[in-house]
Amino acid sequence: MKKLIPAICNIVFLLSSITILAQENEKKKYEHEKKKVYEKTYALSSSDKVKISNQFGSVKINTWDKSEIKITVEMIATAKNEDRAADILESLSIADKKNGNVVSFKTVMDNDKGNNNGGSSTMDINYTVYMPSDNALDLKNEFGPIVLPDYNGNVEIESKFGSLTTGKLNNVEEIVVEFGKAKIGSIGNGTATFKFSKIEVNHLKGNCTLKFEFCQNSKVVLDNDATLVNINESYSKLNIKPSADFSATYDVRTSFGSFKNRTGSKFSRTDEEPDYGADTDKDYEGQTGNGACKVKIKSSFGNVILGEATAEEMKSKKEKGSKNKEEDEDE
Repeated sequence: MKKLIPAICNIVFLLSSITILAQENEKKKYEHEKKKVYEKTYALSSSDKVKISNQFGSVKINTWDKSEIKITVEMIATAKNEDRAADILESLSIADKKNGNVVSFKTVMDNDKGNNNGGSSTMDINYTVYMPSDNALDLKNEFGPIVLPDYNGNVEIESKFGSLTTGKLNNVEEIVVEFGKAKIGSIGNGTATFKFSKIEVNHLKGNCTLKFEFCQNSKVVLDNDATLVNINESYSKLNIKPSADFSATYDVRTSFGSFKNRTGSKFSRTDEEPDYGADTDKDYEGQTGNGACKVKIKSSFGNVILGEATAEEMKSKKEKGSKNKEEDEDE
């Protein structure tokens, strides 16, 4: 069992790394290119919500002081055959509408027109958005990057097979990142789920719940803007970095995993070791400062380092190389 668990984690990390690398590499372009541009503007009231759903391209949000949203979408198709490129481009469109207080934009693909009978091809659907930073935003993108600056309105974000880069998100409903990577400036009062990804969260504010599954080399920074933090981790390697003056009470539980305390404050094990069998489940508690923030950490089949982690510690077992192979298998 001890040898099997690291093997599973290495396979999963390799698959997710391949996915991330594939998204970072520029798509191959073919000699025949067709292009078209969609533009739309809607007036927005402060109570309006914006919904954007895209795939196979980028979504970049810019904020401004105007009470309106302006969207420009560049659609590009390339193929070895000119007719094929034209067919792909014709199959792409943007559906937009305003229904009540919801303004929505969605990428639509007509599979009958854009089928794969014409050979090798690519498509890119890239959104550039200008909108106020206070409106509620529901944003989904697959197979491409999302870029979002500091934002005050409620946000729901779903990123799959791509990347997410944000500034400070002051009011988070939910963030989901799968099979990609994310660098998030701040999560305010919300929940986030990360799967098969590399994650960096530089600030938490208020009450936050984070869930990590099969995430390697990921980092979360804690400071005194956080009041209640729940972190659930499984099959992941996670570095939780409190600021030097962070005041918190910690409740930590591990199952088939490891917990390392680098805060300089004392942590105590609160459960009793079993008289028989493997000691797989462990409970710890500790406090820094006056213990104002409540931090609950649950780890299953993973590794959590509280405080400063070394670069070597955050490497996967595969990255550490054959030198440590025998030592790793004995862990």
